[in-house]
Amino acid sequence: MPTKELRLTNWSRFPFKYLPMDFNPDNLVELKMRGSTIEKLWKGNKSLGSLKFLDLSGSEWLMETPNFFKAQNLEMIDLEGCKSLTKVHHPLEVSNGLNS
Repeated sequence: MPTKELRLTNWSRFPFKYLPMDFNPDNLVELKMRGSTIEKLWKGNKSLGSLKFLDLSGSEWLMETPNFFKAQNLEMIDLEGCKSLTKVHHPLEVSNGLNS
């Protein structure tokens, strides 16, 4: 499935450690992956210029947030219940409109 045109992904309880290698979030505005078994969204940097909302709440195995590379439109991040987080990339450096 081509992911380049995706605007919204609601993939609760995602059963794998990583998103597919060919996942392209370039045009993604909202990513919801509540209660997933994901450990890291992807390897390397992906352009997140369109991303506004990121919800990974309840993803207990998540160890690292994505690098918020060019995420200047990011408004909301929900990491509640992500008990395994050891590395959180600081989004405030790239977004002036971020809400907690």
